[in-house]
Amino acid sequence: MIKEIARHPVLSLLQKLKDLSERRQRVKWL
Repeated sequence: MIKEIARHPVLSLLQKLKDLSERRQRVKWL
């Protein structure tokens, strides 16, 4: 799965955005 993401820069970008949004939500809950 990691290799597939590396092949598609768009998917890797979306994954990064997902992580960022999740981190922001965690900060809000804190």
